[in-house]
Amino acid sequence: MTTQNFELTQFGELCRNGRARMHMTRPEMVRKLMVTARYVSDIEAGKRRPSEEYVCKITGLLGLSSHDVKSAIKADELVGLPVTENVIPFRVV
Repeated sequence: MTTQNFELTQFGELCRNGRARMHMTRPEMVRKLMVTARYVSDIEAGKRRPSEEYVCKITGLLGLSSHDVKSAIKADELVGLPVTENVIPFRVV
């Protein structure tokens, strides 16, 4: 069995740290957000961009700072995350 290493995006790391602060497992978070584990993994690894709805839900669920979330997403956009179908880009103002 091989393991796949990946680097978390800044937004992914922010979410992972927020989940840890809340003592929440990824499966618990997935259930509360009503998304798939694959969706969360892909977002955290930078394989897809989070929808605006996901960003709002995760920010509230994990008690993340809006400023930190916007900064992380902006930094990730500068790196050039892939754009997938049916994704509403999160606009940083």
